[in-house]
Amino acid sequence: MQLTGSHIFDAPRAVVWEALMDPTVLAKALPGGDRIERVSQTEYRAGMNVRIGPVQGKFQGKIELEDVNEPESYVMKVNGQGAVRLELAEIGLPAPIEAGVREVIRRPNGILVVTGPTGSGKTTTLYS
Repeated sequence: MQLTGSHIFDAPRAVVWEALMDPTVLAKALPGGDRIERVSQTEYRAGMNVRIGPVQGKFQGKIELEDVNEPESYVMKVNGQGAVRLELAEIGLPAPIEAGVREVIRRPNGILVVTGPTGSGKTTTLYS
């Protein structure tokens, strides 16, 4: 994913720079940003909820700031480290349905059919 563009802020440069270094602001600014924690002056740990086509997943990653030219600019590199394991209880099924799914997957054989419209969470359910 490559993000490009520009925006003009109506605020003093120092205030904008401080905001763009704030993990809370970065989490809100990045598409799918869930949480960001500062590790060092130019490194952050990130949790992102990313959707690519029909597949949606939670990913852990590292954000590095390069070519830092305070208070003018920096380059942000985001590297994902794979999907985070999602537990069945985390996907938000109603309790009776979750109990039924758990009962079916404990059986030694059989089939579980998951249906629904596009975007309803079929893939997320199966990956959990």
